[in-house]
Amino acid sequence: KLNLLARRLVLPHPRGGILDVTAPLPDHMQQSWDLFGFDVKRHDPIEDAPDA
Repeated sequence: KLNLLARRLVLPHPRGGILDVTAPLPDHMQQSWDLFGFDVKRHDPIEDAPDA
């Protein structure tokens, strides 16, 4: 099985606004997240990302 490279994409939409797409985690990916202690409900990698 291949783990997802990106679970969520947030992009500017060509007609204006923002396109925000989130994929559900497949079972094998959820197992990986559980193994590393990641909690999808607690942390959003886009919202919680450090400022560049």
